Amino acid sequence: MRMLFLTATCCLLLTATAAATGSRIVPQQGIAGLRLGMTEAQVKAKVGPPGKVERGRTEIGPYTTYRYPTHTVTFFAGPEVTQMRTVSPKERTTSGIGVGSTRSAVRAKVRGVKCLVEFGYDHCYVGIWTPGRTITDFSIHKGRVARITIGYVID
Repeated sequence: MRMLFLTATCCLLLTATAAATGSRIVPQQGIAGLRLGMTEAQVKAKVGPPGKVERGRTEIGPYTTYRYPTHTVTFFAGPEVTQMRTVSPKERTTSGIGVGSTRSAVRAKVRGVKCLVEFGYDHCYVGIWTPGRTITDFSIHKGRVARITIGYVID
């Protein structure tokens, strides 16, 4: 009986792990199998060369953005991923949340999420808006997710 319980528990854990690794959006971590902190070489090795590369400069320094069909990856002032974003409904969390999901679905299915409207910006987010911390932001437009951004808070 104990062996059957152990086998069943192992199977459940393997199934949960497979579901989690198969997800495209992992709040506070990444999108499309990419993770914050990866280098440009690691990103290219994981998902291939970007369709387009944009380089520029802001008040915080230079940046490079890789554009892929379903997401963008940005490197601010250094060689590691600092932000990624998607506007594609193809990218989803393991609970099915993605672009097009309702605000109420985000509230129900994303652990630790807070939703509010501030300065005219409607969004739900996970994390703390403190420099150096990680944020997952679900931008809401007309009651539905329009964009999902995962990144480090810069300022």
